[in-house]
Amino acid sequence: MGKETSMPSESSTGEKLFFFLSGIVVGAPVAFLFEMTSHLWFTTFGVVTIVAPFVEEFAKANPLFFRYERPAKSLLLFGFLAGLGFGLAESIVYVLSGVPFIARLPAIGFHAAGTTIVAYGVFKRATLKYYFVSVGLHFLNNLFASLGLLWFVGGLGATLASYYLAWKYYRLSTRPIAPPSVLPGFCTNCGAAISLGAMYCHNCGAKC
Repeated sequence: MGKETSMPSESSTGEKLFFFLSGIVVGAPVAFLFEMTSHLWFTTFGVVTIVAPFVEEFAKANPLFFRYERPAKSLLLFGFLAGLGFGLAESIVYVLSGVPFIARLPAIGFHAAGTTIVAYGVFKRATLKYYFVSVGLHFLNNLFASLGLLWFVGGLGATLASYYLAWKYYRLSTRPIAPPSVLPGFCTNCGAAISLGAMYCHNCGAKC
């Protein structure tokens, strides 16, 4: 029998490049196709506020669903890179239409942060919950962007919230897990929590 190989815990350069490129050559074209087609049933406002958040957050995060067994830190990095690639590809379209590149910088970071949030959901086995968090923030950003200068109220708030959540979840993904030896046990006499290895209960004094 051949020797079994386990999935590496650290992401390789090739994997990082794959997820970055997936946002460019898969995520962006797929989202663009769906959004163009949806104009047959939705107004432009509906496409921007309803269709785009659902489609884009799914298109960016789709490759993550095939790496759900990877460590949280790797998954969040993959999500960030996929969203970054998507944001860059989308921004190129805007720049070619006359929008200054500097004006697109917040959106590039927003896309990267949104997919990082979904990636944390994939790790937690709660993908749908975190997907809707990302979609909700995307909806608010697009809604206020369609209202002109009001973006600086609600849209900027949604963007900063996405940055914060992505940073928070990344910090959680790098937090060391406490070894089993420090997890509490329970006194068989009074039921109070006690440290494993303790000889006496601090609550009732019973011998453990």
